[in-house]
Amino acid sequence: MERRKSILIRLAISFVLLGIVPLAAAGTALLGHLKDNMERVVLDDMGRMVSYGSRHTEEMVEEYSGLTKYIYDISTDDGTFLYQILKSPGLSQEERKMEITLLLSDMLDRDSRLRTACFKDQKGRIYYATRNAQKILDEDAFLYWTGKEDGEGNVSVLSPHVDDYFQDSGNQVITFRRSYQDITSFETIEDCLGSLYVDIDRSRLSSSLSDMDMGLNGSFYIMDHSGACIYSVDSAVTGNAPDSVASLLPFMNQGKGSLLQEGSYVVYERLEPYGWTVAVKVPQDQVLNMEGIIRYTAVFLGAVFLAVLCLYWHKYNCAPNKQIR
Repeated sequence: MERRKSILIRLAISFVLLGIVPLAAAGTALLGHLKDNMERVVLDDMGRMVSYGSRHTEEMVEEYSGLTKYIYDISTDDGTFLYQILKSPGLSQEERKMEITLLLSDMLDRDSRLRTACFKDQKGRIYYATRNAQKILDEDAFLYWTGKEDGEGNVSVLSPHVDDYFQDSGNQVITFRRSYQDITSFETIEDCLGSLYVDIDRSRLSSSLSDMDMGLNGSFYIMDHSGACIYSVDSAVTGNAPDSVASLLPFMNQGKGSLLQEGSYVVYERLEPYGWTVAVKVPQDQVLNMEGIIRYTAVFLGAVFLAVLCLYWHKYNCAPNKQIR
């Protein structure tokens, strides 16, 4: 009896040290490995979505900024270009205003995506053409919005806004700015004669980006440098700052990367030329089904545990017989 009790104690100790402890360690390692694999797969999927969205956004911005190049192609009926109108000493201000307004109207006629075209010369004088029913431009309100961009570079994009520089207008627009250079000669090409501003309906951008929802159970955002949402699958967020993502912009300080913040994965890519950021956010609990992982791991480890237990039980029952023989 004492020998059987001693064997039982030794088997119990060996069961704990050689069975339960390795099993627990293996279970922890297996759980971590499954979690890491799932996380890597999801982050790769999110990264592909962000890359796709970034490429599509860059193409879209290049296309819309390309519309501003029309300013170099248009001319009056007698073949006079904008730089010639601006530099002509023989024109009165009224004549100059009429000629430039006609050129800007011609720009609108060339592409239906343009809502308003404004030109501000080096003296701060503003000329414009618009599709708005409200035709009178509030120049102070317009200067307020255009003053928000830094004016650096040949092309820049202003934050999404309402074109409230036209009274009672509520159109959601994005404004593209292009510096207009003096193309009289190679010697004057570096001289800036003013800036062109074109407003594009934000709904036009939304239609261009409508295929960004690629089925991932999360949210897709395009934000400007201030955190304002230029586009989101959720139309209610567009035009506002998605607080949960916009607050992370200071941490998105690399060309591309990922963050785990407040229970959500965020994968992003910065579009440096425009100051925009493309980001995808997915809640962690929708990515990692930990209950399912734990359940499957528990079933596997439970089966191994029972197998080990049966082995030790069989060894314990057979041990006295061996002693008698």
